[in-house]
Amino acid sequence: MPYAVIRRYTLSAALFALAVSGLWLVARLLFVRRRWERRDWLRLAAVAYLAAVVQIIGLRLGLKPIRLLGGSIHLRPLQTTIRQWRKGRGAFLYHTAGNVAWFLPLGLLLPRLWPRCRWFHALLAGALLSFCVEACQYLLGTGMSDVDDILLNALGAWIGYGMDRRFRHPAK
Repeated sequence: MPYAVIRRYTLSAALFALAVSGLWLVARLLFVRRRWERRDWLRLAAVAYLAAVVQIIGLRLGLKPIRLLGGSIHLRPLQTTIRQWRKGRGAFLYHTAGNVAWFLPLGLLLPRLWPRCRWFHALLAGALLSFCVEACQYLLGTGMSDVDDILLNALGAWIGYGMDRRFRHPAK
């Protein structure tokens, strides 16, 4: 995928995240009658992150035309990943590293927002969020829904959780 397209998708996700988090912030200030807490910064970051993920993976507003039920589905595990491997290092890295990287923040945010979060919660949350945006992608026809994306996204959330555990609670 050309860098210009990646920049356009990233800018679109950032602007959508800014708009959604701005709306959340206004609603928070208008309707919640308690002082701003440190945890509210984490909530704001989570709202911005979730909005960016939904935009870049599922909605793609302004980037792709919406065609209801016009998406395609790939249900065979690792088929797309192997195809990307055969295309070359760039395609494989874009597919695998991109899918993992987009869900690292979820794994980092979950234990901070929910202290009782465990590794399997992060893995499950990554899979469920990914399934939801892949379903959105299929329903709106904005991309190809792929089981590999769900697996790699869940792996990204799990790695993010592991990073949080490693750096916030280092072994003695």
